[in-house]
Amino acid sequence: MSKRYFKLDQPYPEGHDLAIHGTPIGAMLAHVRKRKALSAAIKPLEDEFDGVVVFRDGVHVAGLKLNNYPSREDAELWRKPERQYPYHSSLRTPTALKGKANAESREKLRAMHKRWDEIVGQCPKMSSDDQWLIAGRRQLDLVFGGAQMAADYEEGAIYFAASVEPDGVPFMEITGSEFDAAVERAIKQRAEDYLEESRSAA
Repeated sequence: MSKRYFKLDQPYPEGHDLAIHGTPIGAMLAHVRKRKALSAAIKPLEDEFDGVVVFRDGVHVAGLKLNNYPSREDAELWRKPERQYPYHSSLRTPTALKGKANAESREKLRAMHKRWDEIVGQCPKMSSDDQWLIAGRRQLDLVFGGAQMAADYEEGAIYFAASVEPDGVPFMEITGSEFDAAVERAIKQRAEDYLEESRSAA
């Protein structure tokens, strides 16, 4: 399937799930705020376990890129980091530590799992569909043709490239070169610079 290119800068129709945000760029700014809230809420996990959180699909905690592995004192309590990017690890299961000599380590591991679950459980819930729903699509809709999205905050427009057109939101079809130019503009912008002044839009 060939890829098509779209510009979304008109308000959502009345009754649309994202109409509360006004326009697609307003919905994207709301998404950025939620991502920032997630990053802030997950920070205690990084501080407590001495690593950097690795997200799957940008929203699900996949593990930690541990600092100073394997010289850590608790290295045995972690799965060996995957060698592929992003070289992250996760806690082993307590049952993986067998024998009486490991009883203390198993207890420590149970406590670490409990704390991990407490921190992650308090984080805002996000779906890998959230960003794509700005264009009315779910990840499943985009599996075969792939998709790309760019936010031009200065212009107030979302640009969407996929083999399927946006659903439930007004759009204008554009050329591939127009899309590429929009991506170049978007790369130079930081969403955070537009959050305060755009608060009323989202």
